[in-house]
Amino acid sequence: MKHQGSTAGAGTEKKNKSSQLLSHEENQQVFNLLDRKCMSMCTAVVQLYVTDAPAHSHWVKRYTGALCFVKDSGKKSYYCRLFCLMRHEMVWEQEMYDTIQIQRTRPYLLNFEGQDGIVALNFASEEEAESFHRVSTLTVANRIKRREA
Repeated sequence: MKHQGSTAGAGTEKKNKSSQLLSHEENQQVFNLLDRKCMSMCTAVVQLYVTDAPAHSHWVKRYTGALCFVKDSGKKSYYCRLFCLMRHEMVWEQEMYDTIQIQRTRPYLLNFEGQDGIVALNFASEEEAESFHRVSTLTVANRIKRREA
């Protein structure tokens, strides 16, 4: 049996956070694609857009899928990872550096500067956009505080 991505710690079991827009089976499919030392702190349905290089003047739609804000204990970092449910694989990844500035420019749209240009995440649900923004910005801010302490 494949590991579900859950990790146990201090007597409490941490669970992957599901998307309300995906079925239980679809959420499980996404979680099964995570490495065993990974946990999704937030999962949402999105379209991923990036700006075209080198001018970065036009948006290009790259993928639609299930986006996870992942705590990767093996790599000791946090990532945005996008999974395609049709292809059963990760199609995009962005490490969430301490200096990353995640902006919520619309109730359903987040953007930030990624490794290959500006990234826009167009959420299918405003509630998932709000949750994803809250979890990602708080997690990055808390990591900075812990390192400064």
